[in-house]
This record gives sequence, structure tokens and C-alpha cells, in this order.
Amino acid sequence: MEVEYYLGTRKKLIRRGGKLQEKGEQTFAANVTGVGGAPLSVSQDDLNKTFPDRSTRFTGTVKFFQARAGYGFIKPSSDIDFEGCKVKAGDAKIYVAREDIKSSASTCPSLKDDLEVEFTLYKRKNASQWGAGDVTLPGGEPVGEENFGKMGPKRKFNKGGFGKFRGKGGQKMMAVPIMMGGAGGGMMMPMQMMQMMMGGGGGFKKSWGGKKSWGNKKKQTNFSW
Repeated sequence: MEVEYYLGTRKKLIRRGGKLQEKGEQTFAANVTGVGGAPLSVSQDDLNKTFPDRSTRFTGTVKFFQARAGYGFIKPSSDIDFEGCKVKAGDAKIYVAREDIKSSASTCPSLKDDLEVEFTLYKRKNASQWGAGDVTLPGGEPVGEENFGKMGPKRKFNKGGFGKFRGKGGQKMMAVPIMMGGAGGGMMMPMQMMQMMMGGGGGFKKSWGGKKSWGNKKKQTNFSW
């Protein structure tokens, strides 16, 4: 499946001593669509979750959670060797999505950094990453609003390259083949977005200061979540 997107840059923030500090820049894909701006669709295979044993629970801490995007990663408290899932303690390789958080709040749930959680594991047919399901506080207690992370600032995109100006004014989009599998095609899931954010490369770049630069196009293939 081919998609089009803009490459942008933003400030990379890390947490030190309870405070956020800038550490360079981070590349991300913005306004991802099909070729020509067509909307993307999700196949049923991309949505189906398989729980090998839903009664088996694990504990860990939240590495980070993008509240606006609705996803993050969990570091297990101890080594996991479960139904083909092998993750060492402290490795932030367990994906967690907003819809898998068990919450008592009436608002959209999220998770604050370093929060201790409990979860089971699931697998998707076309995914390489294992996900955390039925995410709660230790002991099975639902996640309350006091455990939610901050929403963070909204991303600002170049108005000249999006919306009704999309593809005009010499700002070119990038066509990238992404293999998702499934008869109905698929969409780029949050994990794929993060892989592209971390990838760097050319294309259109925009920083929060309003400066723009241009580079060569770059192809990225075979992302899966």
C-alpha cells in the first residue's frame, strides 16, 4: 500500500528531574493519506486481537504515553517469556493504546510517565509488536484521572502545505509503499508513525520556530503494527 505524507520536525523533549528539557529535534510524518489524498482504511485483520491467556497478568511502568495520539509503551518489571513474546525487564517494547486502558473516569484515559501498571498481552495478526491489554493499576484497580498524563501542546503544521493548499506552492508530498497485509488493505497505526518519526530523512521539514528546509525524498517500507 502506498501513502503520502509530509515530513516535519519538532523539538525533542526528555524528562530530567521531573522537568522537560529540549534535546535536539525529532522527525515525524504528518497528514498521512493514500496517494492523491485518499483516506486510509483499516482492515479487520488489523483490528483483531488474540489473547493467548487473558488471565495471565504482568506488571510494568509506563515509559511514555502520547496523550493526544493515544498510544505509548510500557517497560515490564521482570523478564517476559510468554507464548513467543520475549521482552527483558526495563525494555520499553510493550505497546499500549488508549482503548486498552481500564478507567473509572468519564474522560478519555491516558497514562502518566513512570506509572506502575498491570496488564495482559495480546497479538495482532499483522503486527510484529505485542500489545498490553486490560491495563489497570496494580491489583486490578481502574486507572483514575489522577493517573492521567498531560495532553501536551498541539502540533503546528505549515498552513501552506496542508488543507486547501495541500500539494501547492511547490511543496511536494512523498509516496511511500507500506506493507500491511489483509485483503482490505490497512492504515498506518501509531507504532508505524513513531518508527517514521525516528527515521529522519529528507523531504519537507518544519521546526516550531517557523524555519523550513528541503531535502531529498526518502522511501520507507515494510512497517507493521
